[in-house]
Amino acid sequence: MKFFLSSTAYDLYDFRALVVDELQKLGHEVLHHEMPTFSSSEPLHSHDACLKAVESCQAVICLLDRRYGGTYHGAAKQPYVEEVEFSVKTGDKQRHDIKIGPKELSITWCELLAARHFKKPMLTFARKRLMDEKETRRKNQLLTDFQPAYADDNKLFDLIDWLTKQKTFNWISPFDSVVDFRQKLIAWVKNLDEELASDQVHDREDGAKVASLPHVLIIVEGARDRQFIKFLIATLQIQCVFAVTVESGKRAAEEMWASQALLLDSVFDRVILVVDADAVDSEALQREQQRLNARLKTVKDERLAFVLAEPELEAWILAGLKNAEDLGADEERRMNHLRKMSRVLWEELLRNDYDLAQARRNCEGLNRLCYLLLSLNTAPSSP
Repeated sequence: MKFFLSSTAYDLYDFRALVVDELQKLGHEVLHHEMPTFSSSEPLHSHDACLKAVESCQAVICLLDRRYGGTYHGAAKQPYVEEVEFSVKTGDKQRHDIKIGPKELSITWCELLAARHFKKPMLTFARKRLMDEKETRRKNQLLTDFQPAYADDNKLFDLIDWLTKQKTFNWISPFDSVVDFRQKLIAWVKNLDEELASDQVHDREDGAKVASLPHVLIIVEGARDRQFIKFLIATLQIQCVFAVTVESGKRAAEEMWASQALLLDSVFDRVILVVDADAVDSEALQREQQRLNARLKTVKDERLAFVLAEPELEAWILAGLKNAEDLGADEERRMNHLRKMSRVLWEELLRNDYDLAQARRNCEGLNRLCYLLLSLNTAPSSP
């Protein structure tokens, strides 16, 4: 896959280098302005060369830290580089209108406008300290002389709020260290590399067959959830090309799922969210289902689906164990034992002591997920 890396340069050169290094290790191509071959053979302003690179890529990764960056001075008039207007809620809970003219837009902001114009999947990472300071700014929105302690320009906060107000690809992943950032970056791209891209080109003689299979993205909350979903796919022998990606928690998983509508028909035929219901009773479960159904109605695409694990995915595991009593005297102790179990022990447990048919009889959500996955065996891929 070909990525475009968008960010300011001077404050993020080390993170930019990390992105390039990690993605190249995974076999991806990264377009970034530091590369020797980045400058176009066409007589373009450097800013216009960046926008042209966005058009040619398949996905965009954006990094935000303390610098707003230089404003757009390209020679070409791009139709999507225009005034940005939206409103934010201030500290007194009033709405405040914000307008950013074309000459005030940073090149990073213009790159994101280009990504949206050309319908490129994108994910934005932002320093947590910057996100925290944005909240301070909004509480003091009416102070015309507000000087941020960390960010170099208040328009950085406007960029963040503008992005989160978009209907798709609006999720911002906060990071507080290079270690945290690296983990989140790899979590976003590695599964696509290992399970989608590699499956498409793994066997050249079988390429036509793979290309004709439905391509399915499943989004889960954690690594253990991903491990179980992969076990489920293998057990049910689903004939699809799967990518199972992990987001950091339920909210992040839900936002990633809701932002995938533009990828349907271009990359994925189905996008399925599998998260814990976190419901203490049937009424709470029903409320959670209604909430997610309401989100589905705003997307208006039946190929997006969700399944809630009631009350959590570990309960699906416990329901299918042949010797559950070996994990503890009562259900609470057994659940705690499962949560603390290593990946190796999980795999051994699923392989040797798990009865999927038994679990399906006891877990409505798991049974629904199995039916949903089995239906994909006969589902045609998008033309």
